[in-house]
Amino acid sequence: TDGQLPIGLEDHPVVYVDLEDMRAYAKWAGKRLPTEEEWQHAAQGFEERLYPWGNTFAFGLCNGGSSGGTTPVTAFPEGRSPFGCYDMCGNVWEWTSTSGDTDGSYFVRGGTWGSPARELLSSTTRSVNGASQRPGIGFRCARDGNSAPPARSDAAEDVGDVAAWRHPVKAVFAD
Repeated sequence: TDGQLPIGLEDHPVVYVDLEDMRAYAKWAGKRLPTEEEWQHAAQGFEERLYPWGNTFAFGLCNGGSSGGTTPVTAFPEGRSPFGCYDMCGNVWEWTSTSGDTDGSYFVRGGTWGSPARELLSSTTRSVNGASQRPGIGFRCARDGNSAPPARSDAAEDVGDVAAWRHPVKAVFAD
């Protein structure tokens, strides 16, 4: 509200923002929105997992399947992707820079807190009008990079830049 972070939600995803808001923020931060392909690779890893943590859904590894709202981004460290990215399924859908199937639409990825397990797959995508501002849509930024992915760190406080790439596209995701 009024450009201020809601008290108690400082570590939650930013929501109620449209695609142009995200592009402006990413540009200001020296980053960009990931493409759909980059987002999916960061979620699945080289093994092309069904979920960021493996091939079997498990409650307690993401904020999905409930109706309670967002949680802090680092609330589910055991549910991180092979590259160490948090919240690649559940919590909120995330904007990508990939155009959708109708004029003015773009793909979102990841599902939301209320999504059932079948919609929390790393491959699940939806097309949403880019002007939409919803409580269940947020974003993550990427930046161009040239390094190979680092080994996954099990340190809970490790939320720094994570390289995720699929040749020839290289991007570094910043949680």
